[in-house]
Amino acid sequence: MHFRTLCTSPLAVLVDDFASPDELAALRRWFDDPALRTTAVEGEHHNETGFAFELPVAADPVARALTDRIEALVGFPDALNPVDGGTLRMRRYHPGEHHPRHDDAYDIAELRLCVTALLVLDAPEAGGETLFPDASPGPLRLQPKPGRLYLWRNTTEDGEPWPAAEHLALPVVQGLKTTATRFLYAPITTPLPAWEFPLAAATERRDAHLATPADRGTPLRGLGRRLVVVDDGVPAETVLALRDAADLRGLACVVVDAARFDFAEHRRTRPGDLLYRPAVSQTASRVEQFLWSPGVADLYARPMGVFFDPNNASMLFDRVGLPVARTYWPTKETLHLLDRWVADLGGLPVVVKILGFSGGQGVIRVDSLVTLRSLLGAFLAQGNAPLVCAYVPDAVHWRVFVVGERAVGGYRNVPDQGDFRTSASDDPNDYRAELPIEACEIAVRATRALEFELAGVDVLQHPSGRFYLLEANFPCYFGHAQENGQDIAGAIVDHLLDKSLRGCQD
Repeated sequence: MHFRTLCTSPLAVLVDDFASPDELAALRRWFDDPALRTTAVEGEHHNETGFAFELPVAADPVARALTDRIEALVGFPDALNPVDGGTLRMRRYHPGEHHPRHDDAYDIAELRLCVTALLVLDAPEAGGETLFPDASPGPLRLQPKPGRLYLWRNTTEDGEPWPAAEHLALPVVQGLKTTATRFLYAPITTPLPAWEFPLAAATERRDAHLATPADRGTPLRGLGRRLVVVDDGVPAETVLALRDAADLRGLACVVVDAARFDFAEHRRTRPGDLLYRPAVSQTASRVEQFLWSPGVADLYARPMGVFFDPNNASMLFDRVGLPVARTYWPTKETLHLLDRWVADLGGLPVVVKILGFSGGQGVIRVDSLVTLRSLLGAFLAQGNAPLVCAYVPDAVHWRVFVVGERAVGGYRNVPDQGDFRTSASDDPNDYRAELPIEACEIAVRATRALEFELAGVDVLQHPSGRFYLLEANFPCYFGHAQENGQDIAGAIVDHLLDKSLRGCQD
């Protein structure tokens, strides 16, 4: 057997050839023989985390022998691990199956799960690595290999859960991954034995934390890079989806709290980082600008685009030939032209918009000239810059998400009760509806015109078949689509990572 320490935070050890081919075959038979399983196993189930069951150690002499060797290896005599007999957790992953991020911190009475020992029975041809996203000096991956044992500490020296020990099993891409896991418990107040395993060679430790050229086409191609997310009160599901997408690609995810940011020079991003600001506040925008550095992958199409933002998108869209509803931009001095403008817009009703809001706020349908004149006067007196545009009745409202140069998802908005405005639906069918090709093409062109590489674009489809571009939002909320099976966060992170890798080829 070959022992070596791959990482010290969390403390993770690799043991090659821990189990013989005959021992591996003996444990595999519990997966291959349903009749055998009926004699002993507990908790059999099969879901996205694979096919799993608990094998009582006492039911199989090989399981007993391997468990004894594991406990002796890590210095856990029976007195320190008083969970009687216990089980091995047997799990088999098929292609596409994985286990989401979790920790193995678990208490039973006065006992705490402090060490996990994972034995690989079968290794897939691709995928299936165990990943520790918060390890130091960067995300740590454990590569499956038959007969290999991985050990890691779930608790620190003082017995508290070790945050860096959170981990996930990446999806199997090809083949099968089969494991047998032993969880070792100890009294919460009892010091753990010291581990005296030598460090792995520097190259092996480096490769466990960093992507190699061979990893460029694999799910872990982001190892050694960071996704930096600027947060300023965005919905929690947005940050969670981005973090999960980073985990699955081997990226470290750093969330920056814009409201508490200190603008220290050492916090700037570094070449190879990925930067995204889902927050919309001016504070968040300034933090993003401060964090940005040359060589960082962002969602702006032009160099240093983080410092530029168009302030009249509707006019820009019109100038590049996109099908926008006709629009006017009144001032105090031009209110006397309203009669003529309304006629040019096709008559009443018209729509008044105040920019800078979301969720339909600031969008008002106006049905009389008297109301229109007084409403615009009030807005202008408050220093706002309203616009007036044609009303498109009886239209279907599509939200299209663009990442890079393609539409990656979207859905059909539905009218709110008693309102002309629309919002995201609770009906799953609205998220399965096929997006019109023309709406997608318009959305891509609008995103390109703004020189962004991400946008949530709103397009109206009139019963006549004509399409009208309403707006393109960057950043944009994608939670509804994400919850309904559209992985917008994954598309964003993939685009940023592709951009980063193109700029940092070996």
